[in-house]
Parts: sequence; C-alpha cells; structure tokens
Amino acid sequence: NISEEFVHSWIPNGERWADTPMCFATNCFVARRAWFITDPYLTYFHAIDNSGGFYLYRWGDACVHMLAVAALLPRSQTVHLDDIPY
Repeated sequence: NISEEFVHSWIPNGERWADTPMCFATNCFVARRAWFITDPYLTYFHAIDNSGGFYLYRWGDACVHMLAVAALLPRSQTVHLDDIPY
C-alpha cells in the first residue's frame, strides 16, 4: 500500500523522487509506537529487511522511518515542528 502520491508530496519544487533523493534526518523524532506495528508499516519493514538493505547498504533508521511516513501516511497526518531549534 505504498502511495507514490504521498511520497512525491514531500519533495520540494514538484520534482520526482528519482531526481531529488533525500532523507529528513535528525537525532530526535516523536511518533506513535502503535503506528510502527500496523500491517502497512510491518509489510514495508519486512520488505526492506528481506531485501538485505539494512546489512548490505547500512540503511539507517532515520531514512527508513522518513520514507515510511512519506509513503504510508497522508501529509495531513504529520506534524512539522518549525519552532523547535535543532
């Protein structure tokens, strides 16, 4: 249930993912634990795990989580905290 429309809504200037590979990464994020045990997230996670990407390419948690949010949640269900300096 990966939504290409959801993923592309995160990319600046209306570009496509292939033209602008990116990852939002910080040392802190707030999330509902329950979302990480939903069927769509677990299907996504197991697909990535089974591909071997975590071990072969050292994929980190920030990009894996960011892509899951971008692909599985409508942007209206996310919160961007601009007022908290990092």
